[in-house]
Amino acid sequence: ERAGRTFATERWVADHYLRLDGRGSEDIAEMEVGSDPGGSADRVVLFSTDGYEDDSVRGEQWRIELNSSDMGLLVIRAGKRYKCYRGPNAGDWQRDLCP
Repeated sequence: ERAGRTFATERWVADHYLRLDGRGSEDIAEMEVGSDPGGSADRVVLFSTDGYEDDSVRGEQWRIELNSSDMGLLVIRAGKRYKCYRGPNAGDWQRDLCP
């Protein structure tokens, strides 16, 4: 369940994707709403979480592309990337799961 849902606010979008991961809105470390530099969406929501018990995961970051519709904000694309404590790209955001 990554796209195709409609929400009233950007915060509700973030809350929904956090619940899919078993987390809550209190876990958001940073949240930013802006325009899509690629131009395929009306806006982009970017939020990250940290404080994981897993000693390999430093944080996770969601990037969700939204379009405005009569029903609200429609998710057209969503993805997640990871920041790891170890591995070849330690400390950088990456799409691969942490080793």
